[in-house]
Amino acid sequence: MPSPMEQLFQVALGLAQPWVVSKIEFSEAEHRLDLWLDFPAGSKFPCPQCQAGCGVHDTHERTWRQLNFFEHRLFSFITQDWRGRPLVSVQTIVNLITSTTTTTGLVVKAALDTKSYPTKVKVTDRQLEQLRLTPLPSTVNGTIG
Repeated sequence: MPSPMEQLFQVALGLAQPWVVSKIEFSEAEHRLDLWLDFPAGSKFPCPQCQAGCGVHDTHERTWRQLNFFEHRLFSFITQDWRGRPLVSVQTIVNLITSTTTTTGLVVKAALDTKSYPTKVKVTDRQLEQLRLTPLPSTVNGTIG
């Protein structure tokens, strides 16, 4: 049975069954909130091809860095594959990110950038000063424009 705090985060995050918040760790000193999302053994998810209920057999934990939550860094540790779909490619992950919504209307946009970029490029202090950084509300990281 989930604790009242786990139930609160399950509702706040809009998790649908069988997903549950299975563990919460909070560090005021580190300004960090860690949430573990899981589902009961034997849960079934719609098959991406035929939509039939299929069990998930490979279990491993992945960590996602989320936007700050109440002024604390939020990390989600999710067992299995997100939404029960195998994360077989970068495009699959991008598609899952883009399909993210919340009951409050959040819409997430993501695209796969396949261009090649030079590595180990040195940025001078002057170049860095020329960036126009625009701070946004504390719930997002900001924009560069």
